[in-house]
Amino acid sequence: MGIQDPRRPNLPNLPRYLSQFKLDPNHINFDELGTKDIAPGSEAVKLTMIKDKIREMKLGFGITKRYEYKQSLGAGGFGLTMWMLQHDYMGNFECDVVVKMNIDPERGDLHREMRCQSMFRSSEHIVQLAQVDTKEFIPARQRTLWLHAKEAEAKNAIFRTQEENELITKMPKPLDAMVMEFVPNGDLSTFIKRVNQLQTEFPGMVLWKFFLCLIRMCIGLAYPVEFIPANQGRVNKYPIVENIPDDQGPTRIVHFDLDPKNIFVGRAISGSNEHSFSPILRLGDFGLTVEVEDDKLDQYYEQLRSYGKHGFLAPEQFCEDWDYLASNSNSVRTHHIAGNYGPHTNIWAVGLTMECLITGCRPPQPVRVTQVFDETRGVTYLTCGEHLLSDPKYDYIDRDLRRIVAHCQAYYPKDRPGFPELEEAILLAINSKGYPHTEQDIIEWFDRILPKPPPPPEPAARPMDVDDNYSDDIEMKSRDSAGRPMEVDDRYGGKDVKMNRDSGGAAPSQANPNHSPSVVTTARGGLPVRNIIVASEIPGGPSGRTGSPPIINGFVPVNRLRVASPAGPPGRAVSPPLARGFTPINRGPAQVASLRNSTAPGGARSDLLKNKRRASPY
Repeated sequence: MGIQDPRRPNLPNLPRYLSQFKLDPNHINFDELGTKDIAPGSEAVKLTMIKDKIREMKLGFGITKRYEYKQSLGAGGFGLTMWMLQHDYMGNFECDVVVKMNIDPERGDLHREMRCQSMFRSSEHIVQLAQVDTKEFIPARQRTLWLHAKEAEAKNAIFRTQEENELITKMPKPLDAMVMEFVPNGDLSTFIKRVNQLQTEFPGMVLWKFFLCLIRMCIGLAYPVEFIPANQGRVNKYPIVENIPDDQGPTRIVHFDLDPKNIFVGRAISGSNEHSFSPILRLGDFGLTVEVEDDKLDQYYEQLRSYGKHGFLAPEQFCEDWDYLASNSNSVRTHHIAGNYGPHTNIWAVGLTMECLITGCRPPQPVRVTQVFDETRGVTYLTCGEHLLSDPKYDYIDRDLRRIVAHCQAYYPKDRPGFPELEEAILLAINSKGYPHTEQDIIEWFDRILPKPPPPPEPAARPMDVDDNYSDDIEMKSRDSAGRPMEVDDRYGGKDVKMNRDSGGAAPSQANPNHSPSVVTTARGGLPVRNIIVASEIPGGPSGRTGSPPIINGFVPVNRLRVASPAGPPGRAVSPPLARGFTPINRGPAQVASLRNSTAPGGARSDLLKNKRRASPY
């Protein structure tokens, strides 16, 4: 029988909630949302703001680049994302982009998110910002006024007329927006919904390939590629494959919102060792990303407990130890689990995301902590992913994959695998596992799942009125466009929640640290620990760390089909082509000196590459 902790009340053993990813037929189409469709209630104000923003964006914006509205992609807690077409000032189509705007400027902070996301520029598995001057984010209907005001502002103040001074005071403010590259195949959550809808299964090799993409994202967060000495001084940087440097420690940058809703599915990359037949995954939405600081007051770490979505919070946020820490004792900074945020927190999120791919469902609630014995490594540890090993309905999935995913969901941060161990195991599996599916079978499987790409717009497809007095002043008339329905998730689809200490049974419990860790209880009551023997089916590899694959020889940027990569000099990776008109932000030699004088978001310090206080396997 399970040993009940005397500090813990005897809670009933309730069944766990399991929610499958499903396409919602009762979706909200923001593009067709009318005033009569907005029912009174708590969401009425937000929906009205979204409707007003979309109506404004349908007029377009931009000065030297013109952005034309295509359709809305979704709305979160504070932001609205839209698919827009980028044109040059002559009206010629250049590329597709994604524009994110604040729904409520008083609550959201896109400037902080932009500063944070720019830290990961050139990273292959992270969505890139476009190189756009935010001062030119002027709505189309205010463009003429803005140009006249800028012309008056350029004059010497002595020679300005009264009308020109009044014009300057009325100068419209730029939109609070950010422009990013367009990842064509939507988010991973929608991808899983399509797989469930077609009642098909993920090929084994696809799961390993996606797993490798997720680990590359975490490596890119821990080791920003442009701040690695080996990558400095490169002219054509984008993209850089995320690898683990040998001479520096990881940062404590935590995404805090790494889940299928914020992971985006790109295209396969011809000539790539890792993405030749499987699409690349990219990480986006850095609104909650923080570089966690050392030696802060308890309140600092406690505030981070609410960062993230329900069902994807880490034990560092929900463990019961928080309830037994004395207030203002400054003991969180050295605690082994409560508030111990770091690269292992991102690894936990990867484990939950891989579980979503395996099960087609969101992580079960409440979390159940179980002890397992890993025969491969000869260790016993506590994990929240034991059901992946013991439930027979997952037996068709490679057991080695499930074993590593359960390891990523280890309850204690110190028990989760490090980056070298994960990278070596995944690459070894990709190179040695034999599956019945050929590469052509996998390509055809993706063709069934992924949506068909729309035809590219024709150049100068929209009518324009050009003011002869100002060559840059072009009044755009947006053509009507049918909006793609925005899919609303199930019970906890995309809501950011705050978890208080009295949040009921949603937060699992941890065994008394003073007792033996061999027995723990579930989140809702005491159950005996199950000792699980985890066997390995993976063939033995060479000792030591497996070398990372060579950097890819080609890259298909956004809005391009798969093409062959040009040949380059021996021993050098060929610089990949960029999407026409899209330029990643700061696509030049890294300006390391500028970082020293800046402050990273979330209260982060500038010494990004400094070894952190806690020992880390990452």
